Amino acid sequence: SHATTLQLHAPLPELTLERGLRTCPVFSSLTSLVLGDWCMAADFYPLRRILHRSPKPKELSFKLEMEECRKCKELESSKT
Repeated sequence: SHATTLQLHAPLPELTLERGLRTCPVFSSLTSLVLGDWCMAADFYPLRRILHRSPKPKELSFKLEMEECRKCKELESSKT
């Protein structure tokens, strides 16, 4: 692929993503990669696979959304 920037924001079903990543092309021109928090599985497989197929990355960005822990929120409201 001749893509220089790859941005993956929308979640895909896990099996679909893994199947697609097994056959993903070499991103020989990719210099910028932006991933959403949905890509951050415990073993970082999506990240590792894309980086393995990208020989010259220069910029890596993560778009992480922090959600409030329901349990923490419940504990906080019970104190008042």
